[in-house]
Amino acid sequence: MRFLLTRAFFLILILIGAGSCGNNKGSGIDNGFSLSGKISPAAVAAGRSLAQSRCQSCHAFPEPELLDKESWEHYVLPTMGYRMGLYHRNPVQGIGIRNRLIETGLAGELVQQANIFPESPTISVTDFQKITDYYLTVAPAKASSPAAKLNIAPNISLFVPHFPDLPFRPASVTLVKVDPVRQQLWVGLAKQNRLLQLNSRGQLQKTLPLYAVASDYLMQPEGNYALNIGSFFPSDAPAGVLTFYLPGQQQPKVILNRLQRPVQAQFTELNGDNKPDLLVCEFGNQTGSLNWYEGGSGQTFRKHILKNAPGAVRAYVQDLNHDKRPDIIALMAQGNEEIIIFYNEGHGTFREEKVIQFSPAMGSSSFELVDFNQDGFPDILYTAGDNADFKPVQKPYHGIRIYLNNGRNKLKETYFFPQNGSYKATAADFDGDGDLDIAAIAFFARFRDLPQESFIFLENKGDLTFRASTFAGSNRGRWLTLDQGDLDGDGDIDLVLGSFVLNTQLASDKQNKQWATEGPVVVILENKSR
Repeated sequence: MRFLLTRAFFLILILIGAGSCGNNKGSGIDNGFSLSGKISPAAVAAGRSLAQSRCQSCHAFPEPELLDKESWEHYVLPTMGYRMGLYHRNPVQGIGIRNRLIETGLAGELVQQANIFPESPTISVTDFQKITDYYLTVAPAKASSPAAKLNIAPNISLFVPHFPDLPFRPASVTLVKVDPVRQQLWVGLAKQNRLLQLNSRGQLQKTLPLYAVASDYLMQPEGNYALNIGSFFPSDAPAGVLTFYLPGQQQPKVILNRLQRPVQAQFTELNGDNKPDLLVCEFGNQTGSLNWYEGGSGQTFRKHILKNAPGAVRAYVQDLNHDKRPDIIALMAQGNEEIIIFYNEGHGTFREEKVIQFSPAMGSSSFELVDFNQDGFPDILYTAGDNADFKPVQKPYHGIRIYLNNGRNKLKETYFFPQNGSYKATAADFDGDGDLDIAAIAFFARFRDLPQESFIFLENKGDLTFRASTFAGSNRGRWLTLDQGDLDGDGDIDLVLGSFVLNTQLASDKQNKQWATEGPVVVILENKSR
């Protein structure tokens, strides 16, 4: 049983979302179950025991305090039932619900084959009522209070913001990629289904067609590759493709197809045959996988499944146990949220080891592999903030975390900065003082109460203490994508943010309208340290 549903993207969202059991937007779901009355302590204990036995078989146990009663009753508990074949207390009504959950065509066939939504219940109505009574008795009436107002300085002296005048509104950026070698910026637009090439000042140089919404861009010596997610909205259809743009040509060539909503791809070499392989995070929806594609002659690739589960967000290739073989470390979302190392055992075989497991309510959205304390061992910069599954509620556990490595790939949380709706963070020595700073965006920030939360720069002051600031105009866009690199070639590291405009209850009607009609496509934060 999994807990949350599909995220909006990337990251999505929309394109990367944090996984849940059903598509529960709007006013909620009435599945015929509610609190059955005053519940005795013994009944609460029995309900908790049942919930633990059923939930922990698939993911970390979701404590009732993570969400408010309304979220549990009208969104989460019904979708829990779907995963156990219980769609409604009334079986006739349940048949109609199940039919709506499963797509037509190949996407639906994949979900049926995986038995995501069983035809017959795997739990009794009595037992599910006990679980419902437990959560609705223990969960708080209101959502946990968000983090207190943060001390975020209003102006960053290190960066100067530039808002290029690009005629693509409302903004729908799903990809920003800095090319520091050519001093170019690549921008993927969902609504126009185009790839923009901008110069270092943000001026449009050319546009290229996309097969579908762009989620990643790979710059290789022989040319550039675009990863196309396929379906913008949550789907299990294997419609994603990896395409190649030969220099000087407009129309791309398909290299890989039949991918399930891929969000990241990278060329690497995994099996020691000196032929380029591909590692692809196929986020999917109800189904998906983390795969590597073994390279052959003439750009042919053979698929190998590392993890047969939806929610692959990002992966890195690095020798993590110093045996001179490249290992893989990946973040998985979609309910069973965890960071996993796949240790390379040679000849294309890998051993899976979970190193961090998160609550299924966490909303994992990104991670980077970086050495924060400069001890030679890779640490993890992680964000949690996806909030696209149902009516947004503020979550004080959303934010930016650093996990330090003890030298044996055992990771311990050593830093947390609260940022509601945190969607991506990236680390670099932006100010040139020898330590790593952090830049982070929040797609689900508190736009009404704390709009500066949507972009935060954390300047490292030493010993993992940070000073927070933002830039003037940080609320002009709704930032979904973020990249870093020396865009202008002056030797320091710039930042680029991409805006994706979707109406949200987290902002006022006026703010939503301004984003749509006046908001920028991207903002370039020019680093002035040199």
